[in-house]
Amino acid sequence: MEVLIQGILDGKNELFDLQGNNVVDTPAERSICRRIRVRKNGKYGFIDMNGNLVIPAEYDWADTFDRIKLYGKWYIATTVSIQQRKWLIDSNNQPISSTLDINNQHFIINDKLWVKQDKGYTLVNLKWETLLQTDYQDIVNDHSQQPQNIYLVKKQDYFGVIRICDNNREQVILPFKFESCKFWKLHGTRFLIQGTIKGKKGLFDLDGNNVIPCTYNKSDVIIAEYSFDCEKQYYTIYTIEEEYLLDENCLVIARINKRNDVSYFHFLMNQQRKQFRFKTINELLSYCKNIDEKTISYTDKEDIITYAYFFLEEILQKYAAQYDLRYTRFRFLNNRWQTRWGECEYWNRSINLNLSLLLQSERNIRKVILHELAHLKYPRHTKNFYEFLGKLLGTNTQEAKKKFGGKMTFLKEENWFAIINQKKKELFALAEQGIS
Repeated sequence: MEVLIQGILDGKNELFDLQGNNVVDTPAERSICRRIRVRKNGKYGFIDMNGNLVIPAEYDWADTFDRIKLYGKWYIATTVSIQQRKWLIDSNNQPISSTLDINNQHFIINDKLWVKQDKGYTLVNLKWETLLQTDYQDIVNDHSQQPQNIYLVKKQDYFGVIRICDNNREQVILPFKFESCKFWKLHGTRFLIQGTIKGKKGLFDLDGNNVIPCTYNKSDVIIAEYSFDCEKQYYTIYTIEEEYLLDENCLVIARINKRNDVSYFHFLMNQQRKQFRFKTINELLSYCKNIDEKTISYTDKEDIITYAYFFLEEILQKYAAQYDLRYTRFRFLNNRWQTRWGECEYWNRSINLNLSLLLQSERNIRKVILHELAHLKYPRHTKNFYEFLGKLLGTNTQEAKKKFGGKMTFLKEENWFAIINQKKKELFALAEQGIS
């Protein structure tokens, strides 16, 4: 066994042979199987973390090891080559595939092996035998999120979506008429497909059904998030114009037009308005200013967060509609941003507010909401921003710049997202039962 010397060079661990040559191909290179690629006399091999040579330096080329899935089986594998032939090996240097001419490009996409040829992509087995010949120009390889056996492919300059069936035949899910396509991964194992046709984008399920119509511009933001479990899983889709509630089969259960209503949560809460604990936002603010956070019960905290979400979103939507400053969704600030009253995520048009606003006056709350909405038009605190905010507030630029102080850690530790989703689940169940 070859002896190697471990040393530190420029603050990095390196390995040298007895002639002083650095044998690590890339400094501090590591793989998930704890194999380090090394180069010796122009040949590639692998050593373990102790410097022991575990795969001889005999290959003209070797890629780094990675965890891959091929035809339902997981491997720790890499590609190696000798004399114009390449193949896949595992971490014990055992061959996984037969050999292939090195000039042929191969890809592992969604647990299947593909070879790119002049006439298109060919689906092959581990012996490189043809299973399916296609005329695809391209296959999108989305390593992070891709449903089993579903592929985004390009043909004649247009994208479509296909399924590879058990008999290695293709089934078209979406026809080849889209300018672009991409997968959307929802909570758990659920997926949607975003497709753009004639410059308008929408969402489709994995059976090709149009879930969200293709009426949105390329620049329009669409956000999806998990909502709650109520026998099924439910998801919410947000756009600047509408909000959708989907079940786990991607069927639209509810659709809210945000020019006529606020949100699905607001709609459900309104069904219970006669039983409200706090009838107005001022009742809620008065209560919050007179409580002791150290002795308040968890039930009271849940109520405060629920009604705060309801009333603040109501004010937010009122001004958004009045001044045509459309946002996608409303949230409370995460703990890390408890040093600010509000935040506008301009890139996805989300508005976030600090729960500590409940200790402020309604006037200050409205000022913060208009401030964040103004950022949808002017992302930065420029002269134009403050002039615009002044118009919204009905005051001058200097007044618009004035800040106010106060405690900014009210209910900081509470998981508002879980509380709101639990309330949404309870209200949804009541609505399903026809109880108001």
